[in-house]
Amino acid sequence: MSGILNQTGAVSGILGTTVGTPSGGNNEPYCYAYKTSGQAMTSGDNHLMAWHATVKNVPLGATTAPFDLTNDRFVPQTAGIYWVHVEVDISTGSNHDGDFKMWLNKNGSMVLHHQEGSWTHYDSCFCAGLIEMNGSTDYVDCYVNQGSGSTYDTSTGAFQTRFIAFKLGPE
Repeated sequence: MSGILNQTGAVSGILGTTVGTPSGGNNEPYCYAYKTSGQAMTSGDNHLMAWHATVKNVPLGATTAPFDLTNDRFVPQTAGIYWVHVEVDISTGSNHDGDFKMWLNKNGSMVLHHQEGSWTHYDSCFCAGLIEMNGSTDYVDCYVNQGSGSTYDTSTGAFQTRFIAFKLGPE
């Protein structure tokens, strides 16, 4: 929808006719989880990312928060389309030619994937995209695999290794 937004929030077309009013809404439920300690990533193994804390974990009219720290997964209890962004930083101190892979699973099946062929020390890999969730049984978790030939730890902190998800728009 294009046009001019007036004081009431209505959009006017070229001739001044009202063509629509923004619907408003919020982006709940949402979550922001991160790591408080490093997680060892052995070369060539698939690792379920373990999350330790949440900055925000806001349910929408639900008694259960959308991020399950026990099972390391996002489990929104509201149906809709969600923006999911996961970033993992590995502290190596050196460059590598081995793959650095990350994927997001919905109910155990891969829905988003990212891979880097070679990476530098303190490199980040991220996956982001839209995932439709049913609001009752669907969940998203994250796996990482690095092929450096060595074992490295993930970086820690709310701005280095993180899992962010939120619902897009009103229902």
